[in-house]
This record gives sequence, C-alpha cells and structure tokens, in this order.
Amino acid sequence: MYAKIENGEVKYLVNIKTEEDLIEVEGNIKYPVYDSNTNTIKEGFNETLQKFIKNKITTEQFLLHIQEITLNCYKRLFAKTDEYVVMREKRKLLEIWTELDEAEFQQKMQEYNDLVLEYKQRKQYVLSIASNKEELINYYTNELLQRLNELNN
Repeated sequence: MYAKIENGEVKYLVNIKTEEDLIEVEGNIKYPVYDSNTNTIKEGFNETLQKFIKNKITTEQFLLHIQEITLNCYKRLFAKTDEYVVMREKRKLLEIWTELDEAEFQQKMQEYNDLVLEYKQRKQYVLSIASNKEELINYYTNELLQRLNELNN
C-alpha cells in the first residue's frame, strides 16, 4: 500500500504488496519501486524516479523511461495474441480449424486491436502531461506500475 500522509493522516492509497516495495520522498509521498530489467516492482529505491523527482534527469529522459516500460507491457500482451495467430495457421494446415475456433480467434484479434488503440492513447496521454511533473509521477506510480503489477500477477 502506498500513501500520501498529511498531518499524520493518510490522504491517498494505492495497493502495493509490501512496505519494502516503496521509497519515501519529499512530502511523505511514497512511490513503488520499479526494476526495468525484470519488469517488476523491486526492493530498494527506483533510481530513475528518484532522479526525476530531484531534477537529476530531464523530463525527456523520464518520458523515454515511461515509454520503455509501456512498450514492454504491451509487447507482453501482444505476445499472447501472437500465440493465437500461430495456432490458427497450424490448425488450418491440419484442417481442424472450426467455426468456433474462428469466432474465438476473431475475439482475440479484436482484443489485440483494442490493446493497440489503448497503447496509442496512453502514449498520447503521457505526451499531453509531459509539462506537469506531478502528473507524470502520478501516472507512473498509479497507472503504469499498477498495470505492470497486473501483468506480473
């Protein structure tokens, strides 16, 4: 759980597994810690987020970091759809592809198209908030890392 604490009261909560998954920064705001090598929340502190908060990296560098994580998330989701494409081709070659299989395949292709649209919308949204540091940090911690956690579970 991460929290923004003001005057000893919790003002905002987000589900995170353990206290070790957090770093504390100025203003008693705690942020989840992300490991870009393994695409997971990690123990310790997130150097990229910490550097951005302390103005040691530029907004452009932080945006590239966000883009890398976003792309990795969607690549993982797209890989699941790729399995259906391969399965379809194999079953068609064996002549065991049914109408039910085709209906399921079309549903997966629609999910894929929806994911592509979602990816483009997220990318555009991040660009639209690029000039607002707090919104970027909130997006990173509350949306992007949460999406990553969902994929990891």
